[in-house]
Amino acid sequence: MIGTIENIITYPLTGGPGIESDFGVLGVHAGLLNDRLWVPYDDSLDPQAGPNRVSLKGPKGKLYPKLGQLAVHIDQNGSLVMCDPNYPNEVVTVPYSYALADCTVNEFGELTPGVDTGNKASDFLSEYLKHPSIRLAQKTHGWIHGSEGPAFKDRVVAPLHVIAQSSVDALSHAIEDDDYDYVRFRPSLVIGGNFEPDSEFDWSKIVIGIHNAALDIDRFTVRCIVTGIDKSGVNRNDVLPLLKASKREVKGKLEPVKGVYVSYSTDEPEIQTTIAVQQKVNVVSKIK
Repeated sequence: MIGTIENIITYPLTGGPGIESDFGVLGVHAGLLNDRLWVPYDDSLDPQAGPNRVSLKGPKGKLYPKLGQLAVHIDQNGSLVMCDPNYPNEVVTVPYSYALADCTVNEFGELTPGVDTGNKASDFLSEYLKHPSIRLAQKTHGWIHGSEGPAFKDRVVAPLHVIAQSSVDALSHAIEDDDYDYVRFRPSLVIGGNFEPDSEFDWSKIVIGIHNAALDIDRFTVRCIVTGIDKSGVNRNDVLPLLKASKREVKGKLEPVKGVYVSYSTDEPEIQTTIAVQQKVNVVSKIK
């Protein structure tokens, strides 16, 4: 079935806000160019013992939606630029680094080599989140381009999340809230077309075009708690039951899911593929 790329979103800062654009480049670390290159981590935690990436929950279970409220963009030099939207003149610029790894970030049990970006970024994030010992790592250039770490196909951290616009519309309609949109699900790509809600679960791949470039469906996206929380940090009691009702089996457990994780593949691995909003794609369903 023919679909359309409705939205392309990158998240340069892991856990931070998305940046929408009309074009994207697939193939860099098997995901989108500039996506999730920088990762806040807790320097007080041992990455060998467990995850040290800064997540939604801080001390005593306090929610941290503030990372998603930062003002973030990539400048013309490829640097990450951050500021607290309440203080727009206080800008922190983090240049892209080609240095070798000097720190390690544990994301979901996967050890990723990183380059610590220095005290200015650390002080800014620690103050902004009101949480001590926050530092910022850039994933190494080698890891980003595949010469370090596991092969792209073997990595635990899925680089691309896809959701059908129809799935979001159905949920928005069910809770009678037009403002509850795809942004809450933090997708990389939103696919439009004449699809049934949650039909992504029956997709096999999304064929893009030249060089047989495709997005292969890997697994369901288990929904984290953020999709049921308002931007102010308040629980959405109307959303959470609907998410719980969408449970599917993932690794032997029933989990609330919405959307799918995909991996980029092509006949020529060194080839990167440019995609654009309103580009047509061929959505291939599983053979039943």
